[in-house]
Amino acid sequence: MSAGSTKVTATYSDKKGQQYQTTFNVTVNARDFFSFKQSDVISIWDNCSYNESTRAFTMAAYGQIGWKYPEGIDISGYKYLVVKLQQEQNIGGEIRIFPVNNIWGAGEYIKALSGKMTVVKLSEVTFDLSKVYIIDFWSRGGTIYVDDVYLTNNDDYSKQTTGITTIQREVENDVVYNLQGVKVGSRNELKSLPRGIYIIGGKKVVVK
Repeated sequence: MSAGSTKVTATYSDKKGQQYQTTFNVTVNARDFFSFKQSDVISIWDNCSYNESTRAFTMAAYGQIGWKYPEGIDISGYKYLVVKLQQEQNIGGEIRIFPVNNIWGAGEYIKALSGKMTVVKLSEVTFDLSKVYIIDFWSRGGTIYVDDVYLTNNDDYSKQTTGITTIQREVENDVVYNLQGVKVGSRNELKSLPRGIYIIGGKKVVVK
């Protein structure tokens, strides 16, 4: 599931066989690509470790630890990658993004961690973000205590809610039926229909 908006049309029938149709506008916000479960954080190079309870990423000198996506993920729909730390680090920590499924000669994007929040402006990344395979931390050796890592389109760098967050009904029960249950048009065609009684959304409507 990708971030964005689309229209979804649902068609259904009642017990009498009358058919109704509703169109929704569905907005999907940022997917959670950064699980902090013990099993999901991977030591990518050298003897690195992770503590789920404290979100402590511990690296040997020049080690790398983070997330691998074997099939690649599409983050091209986002503006920012945000890294929030529990406390400032002093071990030369970096966040790295890889366009291939290994860390050697990958032409990765590198951003030094600064303060308790680091923002990667994804527009600055020169490779195709529709296929990202590794996002990880690098350091000279030591521990980085992470609060959160997420993608967002919010210009204040706040976190977007994950999943389907907005369902707006744009056209409710748009289909028009006659009293025999036969579809005769849509709501915006109602005025052009012959005089009579019609059904819209289970309610009778009179055209004079």
